Amino acid sequence: MKSFLRSASCVFLFVLLPSIASASPVIRTGENISLKDDQAVSGDFYVVGGTVTNSATVTGDAYYVAGTVTQNGPISSDLAMVTGRAEVHAPVGDDVRVVGGEVVIAGKVGGDVVVVGGELTILSTAEIEGDVIFYGGQLTIEGAVKGSVLARAETVRIDARIGKDTDISARNELVFGAHADVGGDVTYSSRKEIVRALDSVIVGTISRDETRIFSDTTVKPNLFPILVLLFTGLVARFVLVGWLTQFFSRLHTTFGYAAFAGFAGLVLTPVIIILTFVSVLGAFIGAMLLFFFLFLLALSWGLAGVFLGGLISRYATGKASYSILWITLGTILLYALTFIPYIGDVLGLLVVLVVFGGFIIRMYERYR
Repeated sequence: MKSFLRSASCVFLFVLLPSIASASPVIRTGENISLKDDQAVSGDFYVVGGTVTNSATVTGDAYYVAGTVTQNGPISSDLAMVTGRAEVHAPVGDDVRVVGGEVVIAGKVGGDVVVVGGELTILSTAEIEGDVIFYGGQLTIEGAVKGSVLARAETVRIDARIGKDTDISARNELVFGAHADVGGDVTYSSRKEIVRALDSVIVGTISRDETRIFSDTTVKPNLFPILVLLFTGLVARFVLVGWLTQFFSRLHTTFGYAAFAGFAGLVLTPVIIILTFVSVLGAFIGAMLLFFFLFLLALSWGLAGVFLGGLISRYATGKASYSILWITLGTILLYALTFIPYIGDVLGLLVVLVVFGGFIIRMYERYR
């Protein structure tokens, strides 16, 4: 539980830190962003783009929201990313936190590695000073980890030195290779028995947790929601671009007020609908209100990625933008939140409630 709370906190801070940082950051945006090894970034580095290749030295933290990231230059502090694919070939002074599809770590990490995504590979050239915390599909560890390993995955393969305990749920398979050397206990759950090479070493005890039950259905990523979100956002962008800019620009300055209005509307509207059904107004009015309520919620969910993209662009460039790039990045981030246990659902719901509350405020001001 302690490890889970720490991982959830890391992801939560990763989402919030760009908006509360008080230092003067270096910000770069664009389809293709590349920094050479003879360059340097003094302080924190914020990047939003399509393809990012950074060989420069970063003396502070680095935050990336991008399609692909290749980090070849050293980072003094934290590295946090929302990305489809990331490769880290240089040393990172503190934690690495990623929400993404495929992550490869080949350099030394001075803190923890926290990844929520499809695949994490820690190569033999890597060395992790802290813990490895992974929620996703496939985990492969070939580089030394001085801390513990906490994983909830489809398959897990460990073929390296692990300094402390491992707590692993591997739906399909858990394998300890010939170079595996675990300095603590191994607690695991899987549909199959643990697989151990003859040369593997486990100093502590091995226990199988039978309370974690796996179904026979393999969990596969469902891309339908993100396609619906992206389609809705892009259609709205081309049809209602002027209205969207005005509507969301106001939400950026009344974020808390809109969230409160959205929460109040979510709680009170169903009560009003029920009272309408049982009153003299009749089922027809109640049905109309129910339809409109569900439609407004669906629309808020569909436009949440657009709002989030504009919010990211505002903090990254100083001006809210609703271009295809920012809408796509906002939609990807909103979808990525669904892979973060517990806190991801809360953050995603908060974004939807802000948009929903914006509609409620707008209707109240117009018809009062």
